[in-house]
Amino acid sequence: MALMVTESSSSSSPSSSSTSGCNYEYDAFLSFRGAETRKTFTDHLYTALNKKSIYTFRDDEQLERGTSINEELSKAIKKSRFAIVILSNDYASSSWCLTELADIVECMEMKKLTVLPVFHYVDPSDVRNQTGTFAEAFAKHEERFKETIADVEKWRVALTKVANAAGWDLRDQYQAKVIEKIVGEILGKLKSTSSIVPSDLVGINSRMEKLENLLDMGLKDTLLMGIWGMGGMGKTTLVEVVHGRFLNHFEGNSFLANVREQGRGPGLVSLQKKLLSDILIGRSIDFSNVHWGREEIRKRLSHKKVLIILDDVDHPKQLEALVGDKNWFGPGSRIIITTRDQQLLIKLGVDKIYQIEELNNNEALKLFSRKAFKNDSPLEGYEELSQEFIDYAKGVPLALEVLGSSLPEGNVGLWKSTLDKIEENPPKGILEVLQISFDGLEESEKNVFLDIACFFNREYKINILQTLHDQLDTDIDVLLKKSLITISGGYLQMHDLLQKLGRVIVRRESIEEAGRRSRVWSIKDVFHVLKENTGTDLVTGIFLNAPPKNKEQLNAKVFSNMKNLRLLKLSNVHLPQGLNYLPSKLRYIHWDGYTSESLPTIFEPKELVELIMPCSLMKRLWKGIKDPCIPGRRTFAVNIPEWAIEQNEEASEYTQLHVKLDDNWNQVGSVSLTMHSDECNKIAGIFMRASFRFNQHHPPGEYDVKDCKLRWVIEVNKEYFEELQEYYSVVGKYNVREWYGQWTEYVPCPHFYGDLKKASSKRDANGISEINCFFDTTSPGLEVWNCAAYLVYEHDIEQLKQIQAESQSRQFIKRYLDYYGEGAGPSREGTSNNVGVPLAHYTQRRFDSTQLHNLIEGLDLCFGIGIGNLCIVGLVALIVRRVKEASY
Repeated sequence: MALMVTESSSSSSPSSSSTSGCNYEYDAFLSFRGAETRKTFTDHLYTALNKKSIYTFRDDEQLERGTSINEELSKAIKKSRFAIVILSNDYASSSWCLTELADIVECMEMKKLTVLPVFHYVDPSDVRNQTGTFAEAFAKHEERFKETIADVEKWRVALTKVANAAGWDLRDQYQAKVIEKIVGEILGKLKSTSSIVPSDLVGINSRMEKLENLLDMGLKDTLLMGIWGMGGMGKTTLVEVVHGRFLNHFEGNSFLANVREQGRGPGLVSLQKKLLSDILIGRSIDFSNVHWGREEIRKRLSHKKVLIILDDVDHPKQLEALVGDKNWFGPGSRIIITTRDQQLLIKLGVDKIYQIEELNNNEALKLFSRKAFKNDSPLEGYEELSQEFIDYAKGVPLALEVLGSSLPEGNVGLWKSTLDKIEENPPKGILEVLQISFDGLEESEKNVFLDIACFFNREYKINILQTLHDQLDTDIDVLLKKSLITISGGYLQMHDLLQKLGRVIVRRESIEEAGRRSRVWSIKDVFHVLKENTGTDLVTGIFLNAPPKNKEQLNAKVFSNMKNLRLLKLSNVHLPQGLNYLPSKLRYIHWDGYTSESLPTIFEPKELVELIMPCSLMKRLWKGIKDPCIPGRRTFAVNIPEWAIEQNEEASEYTQLHVKLDDNWNQVGSVSLTMHSDECNKIAGIFMRASFRFNQHHPPGEYDVKDCKLRWVIEVNKEYFEELQEYYSVVGKYNVREWYGQWTEYVPCPHFYGDLKKASSKRDANGISEINCFFDTTSPGLEVWNCAAYLVYEHDIEQLKQIQAESQSRQFIKRYLDYYGEGAGPSREGTSNNVGVPLAHYTQRRFDSTQLHNLIEGLDLCFGIGIGNLCIVGLVALIVRRVKEASY
């Protein structure tokens, strides 16, 4: 679930009913003649009100010495919902009481106060008509206040009006019964107004409705409820509203804020005492240790219906000390816990867990605008910039509030420069809150978090992480339960702000020199470290996702100082002098276009788990026999071009690697496409091709690949966009390694479930948008060998129709139709083509439609050089048919 942040930075105490949405400071104001009733009826009534969490003003309790009593009383009256006037025999003899009563009536007539009179053993008619003792009192006032007789008349009118209000007559009634009725009357009225939610909270109503359903206040059983989510999501604000709305439904309540900080060391005992004091209305219970405190809570609250909120819990001991078991509390109690760690809630055995979510775009825009413009929408001229800040914050209320509050009005240039600045350095106020979760991790969990933040966010790369971390499953589980990552469709996903936090933490390791940081990922930093030889033994990972524009040259000793390097991914680099050294601690190597014939002779792959060398010039892995397999570690996997093995004269060296792959291993193919932002609205669809073959390293035997599935995933600008599975039918069983198959498909924009144009409109600082297509299979032994994809634009469609029209007169079109059948071919339902010829190596291009022959050439390259015009015409027909389908 999501949260909302208050429009004002100030807020009243959670214990005050003002959290329910009005400006009242007190629920009730007691007006009484002290000498007569202070230690009797008034005291009993005051205690009963407090036991029901009705926050009550009583002058001897609240007034500070040295202040103006009249001013303080007047302020308290105006800040109260109800005034309980206890009219005793001597009440009218006090000018103080009568002045106070006149103020009460004035507020009542302004409809800001409800007056509840109690006739304390007096006849209501004596009060109404000022007879009996009330007549005697006013005779004295008229004599004493001759100069201000108008005040006396005002007091008379006030008494009459109050006496005319519905109230309680203590004559012939038990005081306890009357007190019970008074408390019940006020509670009923408070509950009817508690459904009003503060109007200055964005998106609160829908979220409170869902939370109320989970709390199920009509249920008589005790309920433990957890609210879980990452920092800055507004968990505290949400439970403050819950507390204000429902506190009057319980016999007692306690809101323990910031348990994470307050509960350290001896602070747990203080929290236990506060919990008891809140619920038992000021009673002081002394104990010196946590165990004793647990017993006191269990003993004293086991028969009370209570509302307890523990905010920001981060350790099991805090829960054990404060709410160790639901049997500690009476039937109907509600215990609400907020935390960033789901595991704490699971261990406690809570009944329900409520996961807080980000604000949606409309809510985020409203909250941001309130902070930046003091309005519910952006000022004219700031709409697009506002949306960019909202995209940056990703629905986190804290980030929206911090960003909106820090931006000056009337300076578009400053807004733009601020946006550029925070991309690299998020505001301190955001990072400090998020880092609390990171600081609470164990060392191995921190390393996994940083690897994901720097290298693997929104990547289908869990298998790579497994090569780097020995207890990955445990660490991933912790990060999931602490709301630091999610996994969707096999993709690791981390909130953008958390990713920025991770990268800031790594940059802080060495502000000036990237070679002294544990992880290096940006093109600029990677090639600074590699070309300037500034790498040190502090570097554990170098990961270059996007190749440099120009081929970079490295010297042979580039890795000589990086003894602790575990992860290396590079592409488009040249080694004119070869490579002399690779660190022996490397576990994962992915080098696209490796230009040497072998790895360094002195390289000892003692920890190597995975080696991927596509498009390389390797003829052998290394000279001599090396065994990188380590007992207990995952199987060593090699993925280098097929021809490198076939042409390897020293094939025995390769076989000594004991290369094995798990039966469930499937080769994953991927294609990355880029476009400029001004092209996003012109996309017509995506052309995709994936070719299959039997896994070259799969153990020999029969391959049963019948009814396998091809899974393809599209992500746009590093965000998950869409996933589909296609059935790829292969008849029978095969015992041949030479079999190849091909799947082709064109998917127009309307056939996607999401809005591809809108998703691709988000761009990086250079105005570039990126679309990645990933392909894999579900069948053991069948791998995606190579794949390609093209973006098709609207202006390409007409050219394709021209190609189709021109081809009608050629002889080979009849052969195509005879082979496939009229209207046949690949489809969304999973029909596929099998092409029994080897395809070209991986090709990645996109349409350049400036000339028609480029388009034809692009199709030919994408779907296999040598397949010929027959295939091209079929693919053109496929696109045109899909365009027609999408138009219906």
